[in-house]
Amino acid sequence: MLYQNTKPLTLADQITEAETLLANLDAASKWLQQATGNVAAAYAALRTVEQSYTDAENEYSGEAVVQAVADKSGPLGGIATTSKAYDIALGALRAKLRNEDLADMAADLDARRTQYEAAQAEQRQAETEFSAARHAADLRAAMLRAASS
Repeated sequence: MLYQNTKPLTLADQITEAETLLANLDAASKWLQQATGNVAAAYAALRTVEQSYTDAENEYSGEAVVQAVADKSGPLGGIATTSKAYDIALGALRAKLRNEDLADMAADLDARRTQYEAAQAEQRQAETEFSAARHAADLRAAMLRAASS
């Protein structure tokens, strides 16, 4: 009863609607391609910043380890390297680095992670849009085939 007052579309109307659906599919495809490219670029940027941050953190930590071994001083001095306390002290040193000496790099790393996550979310939206447009176009194509039979 919902479609009681709806008149059937003419073949010309169906073709026009199909062309609109194809244009929507094309736009969704372009968006998906762009979103996929954005994910790849964001991931590459994230990996670069992660590597730089890890290298800097390792350099600072390495200096502290050498200092602890050489003259038993610094934040790790006097702690056995095989002890749980050493692991805790090393973790505390890394946390301090993140909040102080490497704070700018850590902020950049966090920003890159956020950008990557946003790019992934956009890609999922674009995939959903593309899938919906493809299904609508497929349905209209099936209807046109049925109408032309």
